[in-house]
Amino acid sequence: VNAFAAFAKALTPTLAPADATDSATAAAGDADAVNREAMLEAIDRLRAAVARTPQLAIRRAALCRQVDGFGVFDGLEQPHRFLAGSPNAFIVYLELDEFHSERREGGAWVTELEQRVQIYNDRDARSVWATDWSEVVDVNANRRRDFFTAQVIELPPAFSLGVFHLKVQVRDRLTGAESETSIEFEMVAGGPGLTRR
Repeated sequence: VNAFAAFAKALTPTLAPADATDSATAAAGDADAVNREAMLEAIDRLRAAVARTPQLAIRRAALCRQVDGFGVFDGLEQPHRFLAGSPNAFIVYLELDEFHSERREGGAWVTELEQRVQIYNDRDARSVWATDWSEVVDVNANRRRDFFTAQVIELPPAFSLGVFHLKVQVRDRLTGAESETSIEFEMVAGGPGLTRR
């Protein structure tokens, strides 16, 4: 907000009408050049201020059976309860906002992200399983206004009984901005209420 206020203040005098008289044509031309220079400097300051505060936001996170596109997915029932001692697989679906896209040579817009998943035990907050950082690169003729990721997770059968927290982290490689969120699930021995895969 402060950056935009400073930009507006710097821009105001550049928009003021110059006194255009027959005797001051040359001076008015010089004033226009100064005004243009001041406007460019104000834009550069705003760009630098925005670049210093990169943002990235996870707007939605879900565990899913299937993902067909942005906002089109088959989510797992909640609460998430999986059978211990057996393989369990699902898709971690994220909708992202405030990511950065960069226009490259040839006119294509490129979005470059990284994502990883970590699982923590609820008892002692200890990390018990994790993926490596994986690249998510999108190249499009148009600038993206929305963005989603879909990562397949296969839990090993050796997971013990108990409550766990799946933490997913996303990093914007073009700005360095990061965001994370957590989804709770439980490993159980059986009984009603198991999540249907």
